[in-house]
Amino acid sequence: ITRVHLEEDAGRLQHPTYADHSLVDLNRAGAPLIEMVTEPEIASPQEARLFLSEVRALARALRVSDASPEEGKMRADVNVSLRRPDGSFGDKVEVKNLNSFKSVEAALKFEIERQTRQLDDGFEVVQETRGWNEGGQKTVSQRGKEDAADYRYLPDPDLPRVTIERDWLDAIRRASPETPKQLRTRLTGAGVKPADAQVLAADRDLTAVFEATLAAGELKPEQVALWCVNHVAALAADEAAGVTLETADAPGLARLLGRLNDGTLSNSSAKGLLADALQGEDIDALIEDRGLARLADTGAIDALIAGVVEAEPALVAAALENPKAVNALVGKTMQASGGSADPGVVRERVAAYLASQG
Repeated sequence: ITRVHLEEDAGRLQHPTYADHSLVDLNRAGAPLIEMVTEPEIASPQEARLFLSEVRALARALRVSDASPEEGKMRADVNVSLRRPDGSFGDKVEVKNLNSFKSVEAALKFEIERQTRQLDDGFEVVQETRGWNEGGQKTVSQRGKEDAADYRYLPDPDLPRVTIERDWLDAIRRASPETPKQLRTRLTGAGVKPADAQVLAADRDLTAVFEATLAAGELKPEQVALWCVNHVAALAADEAAGVTLETADAPGLARLLGRLNDGTLSNSSAKGLLADALQGEDIDALIEDRGLARLADTGAIDALIAGVVEAEPALVAAALENPKAVNALVGKTMQASGGSADPGVVRERVAAYLASQG
C-alpha cells in the first residue's frame, strides 16, 4: 500500500432506462471513506480478488467495518496496464466503482483481453476511465483521463502535520485482535483444514462460535471447524431456521458433537438436531423423545439383516462371490434402520452372516 486517502463520499447520478431524466442520489454524500492505493504489483484478476478478500477480513477482524460490497460499504477502482516487451508498463485504464469481488475479477479479465486485442490489431491503448456493465459483462468508456496533475492536487495549509508516538502505536497493536493471517496460522497449526481456516478467518462471528464450542467440550478443532463452516454457517444464513451466529448456543453444539462422537447419534441425526442445539435445547431429552439414539443392539441388527437377506437374494449372492459387494448389503441394512443403526456394528454383523454362509 503506497498511500491512504481520507475522502468524503460523493453523490451519484442514476440514469433510468425507462425515463428521459436523471436522478440525483445524495444519501451518502459527505460520509467519510478511506481509499487505499497499492503499488502496481497485483499480477492477475484472481490475485486482485484475493487481496480484496483479505482487506475485508482484516476490516472485520478489527471491527472497523462490515466491509460488505453488497451493502455499499466497500468498493474498488482497478487500474489495468499491460506490460511492454521491455517490461515497462503501458498506458493504464481505470475501471471505477466495482461493488463486488466477482465484478472485480470479471472486469479485469475483460479489460486485459480488450487491451490485448487492441494492441494485437495495431492500435494504442487510450488512457481513460471506464465503467463496468454488469448486464453485458463488459467495460464501457466514461471519460478520458490524463495524469494526476489534472486533478489539481494542492496541500491544505490548515492541516498540521500529525506525529504518531511509537508507544501509542505499539499499545494499539498489542490491544488489537489477531489478524486473519495470524488466525489462519493458529488454526491450521491446530489441525484445521486450510480451506476451513480461511472461512473462519473471514468471519469473526463464526470464529467466536468455533472458539466457544471448543472451550465447552473436549473436541477436535478440525471437527468443530468443519461443522461450523459447513453446517452452522448455513443455518445462520437461513432466516427461517431462527439461528444467528451472535446468539448461537456453543455449549449446546459441544454437547451435540459429544453425542455424535460417543456413538449415541448418527451423523444424519446430529445434523437434524443442530438447530435445536444452537437454540439451547436439551439434546439428551430430544434424543430420547424422538427415539434418535443409535441402534447398536446386535440382536436387533441381526433381525434387520435377516429382513434384507430375504428381500435381496441377488445382493447376498453378489456379496458371497465378491467381498467388495458387501457395501450394498450394509447400505440396505442402514436404510432399513432409518439411519439409526451403528454402521460399524452393521458391517460387523453382515460380515458374520456372510461368513456363516460360506
